[in-house]
Amino acid sequence: MAKANRLVLPLFLPLMWSLHSWALSADIQAAKGEGMRLYNIGYSTAAMPYLRQAADTGDVESMYYMGESERRQKMMGFTTAAMEWYLKAAEQGDPYAMLRLFQGGACIGGCPERSAC
Repeated sequence: MAKANRLVLPLFLPLMWSLHSWALSADIQAAKGEGMRLYNIGYSTAAMPYLRQAADTGDVESMYYMGESERRQKMMGFTTAAMEWYLKAAEQGDPYAMLRLFQGGACIGGCPERSAC
């Protein structure tokens, strides 16, 4: 039993460290929270500076909502800026961003080299 515990600990330490490194700092988490609040009550333009803070630190959900905010600004049109945010999120594995890329025509006629389709 003690030998098993000695084997498990080295396997879980890197995982615990990596999960901790992905956590957002308190100020970035607060900015994301405010951005999500504003987005959800219909103020997507006002949400963008807050969401950008979290997206710039690598938060995938914020990247997706930056794309959604860009799309809302253009009356639900797929702009280059929106597609770029969706691509960033899709490259990190976000399935909703992948769907938006497909809906925006990024995957029609074969996937481009940098696509997450």
